[in-house]
Parts: sequence; structure tokens; C-alpha cells
Amino acid sequence: WSKKEIMRTKPTAPDFRALRITQSTATSVAVQWKKSRGTIKSYTVRLLNSSGKVVKKATTKKTKITITGLTSGTQYAVDVAARFNKANTSAPSQQQHFVTE
Repeated sequence: WSKKEIMRTKPTAPDFRALRITQSTATSVAVQWKKSRGTIKSYTVRLLNSSGKVVKKATTKKTKITITGLTSGTQYAVDVAARFNKANTSAPSQQQHFVTE
């Protein structure tokens, strides 16, 4: 494969079965997932409210992140997309739902 062909290949979405909430408090959540296949530059993590609106968005090079500033007793969902470069991002993983304490 040429470098140009590889650049056009979308990375796979992080596996929902591997996306998990590792800790949840009243104001934060820790999320972890397995590395996507391919050369990944970063991951985009979205936090959505119960209406499906994105309320926080973060980028990380690691396969885990802690999101702070949440509201106690609130239902949220989180998903993750893998980024190969600015023009080449996977579809988001399936959402993982949780309620803060």
C-alpha cells in the first residue's frame, strides 16, 4: 500500500465493549477504552446530556480520560472517536451511559 492509500483509510471506531466507565463521582467520570487499529494521532471524547446534546468535548492521545465539572445526579453518555488526522476520523463508538452520584 502506498502512503496515500493508507491516509485515505478511516481508523476503526473504538470498540463499545471495551469502552467503560472506570470511576464516577458526583462531579467527574473516568473513561477507558482499547486502542483502535491503525496509526492513531488522537481520540475525541464527547460527553452528551440526556437529550443527546454534546456538553463537553476533549481530545487525548491516551486511551483514558477523566472528565470533570459534571452535575451531581445527572444522566450522561460518553462516546469516543479515533483520529488519524484532521481529515480522517472514525465514526464514534456506541455510547456508554451513566449517572453521576
